[in-house]
Amino acid sequence: MPDVVLASASNILRRKVSRALRDHRLGITAVNSGSALAHLAKGTGLAETKVTVIDLDLPGLTAKVVRQVTAETPPVAGFIFLWDDAEDLRRLDGVTLRGQFRFIWKVFQETGNRKTETLLNELTQGILDLSSWKHGARIQDVMIEPARDMFLIVFRNGRSYRLHKRLIPGLDRTDIKTARPTQDGSAFVVEQESGNTSEIPWDFVLYHLEPEYAYYRGRRSGRRSERIAARRVAHRLKEIRTSLGLTASAVAARSGIRRPNISRIESGRHMPSLDTLERLAEALGVPVVELVR
Repeated sequence: MPDVVLASASNILRRKVSRALRDHRLGITAVNSGSALAHLAKGTGLAETKVTVIDLDLPGLTAKVVRQVTAETPPVAGFIFLWDDAEDLRRLDGVTLRGQFRFIWKVFQETGNRKTETLLNELTQGILDLSSWKHGARIQDVMIEPARDMFLIVFRNGRSYRLHKRLIPGLDRTDIKTARPTQDGSAFVVEQESGNTSEIPWDFVLYHLEPEYAYYRGRRSGRRSERIAARRVAHRLKEIRTSLGLTASAVAARSGIRRPNISRIESGRHMPSLDTLERLAEALGVPVVELVR
């Protein structure tokens, strides 16, 4: 059973990604058409897949094939979709995405001779990120270290990190009263003596503190990719919200996401996690894909 399924018509992409993943002891099955991907989904070829990569301009790919693939992969599997334009995204119409997923917009890759290399690097890092973190990217416990203005954050995969209070946007200078994980572990909530609260998603912690995380702030390609994605989500969120005649406060009330966090997302300063995107999409009554176009 492969750890990774890569569906792309590009020989270079299939060959180079396969080579890179072998160095990380990840098995990969590569297909070059929608019919081949559908055939793989009909058997047991996707039963233990960790990450599925689908180039949305794959020949013969339809929304029906994508629905079949998502139905046959484990609920915790990750997906990466490569896309160029809105026509590609229509192949996701009616598709319910589970687990973690990511979109890589090929248009935003560097031009010239480095274009393919940049795409390969971002794709490989995305695969490694999802395959490594999909089981453990949830927060199990949070402890306050008041003397150092630190939070000790323990993830379900056993890793722990110390996050300084000053890194968290929206906090004031009063003492921390409580810090606790959300029920699903997708974030932790901080309450201060002043009554101020802030919700910090799991990927915010990894972005600042985990060098192995694909979008770690110290990694140049990760920073660039996240900035582009964050600006795109910010634009779409504000565009959809205003078209519906909703205020940011109304979206906050509908989604359960705090008003300052809505403003932070709309400013393009932070790329929200999948959990946050799903909550926003539900509040706006649109598919998640509408927020990442």
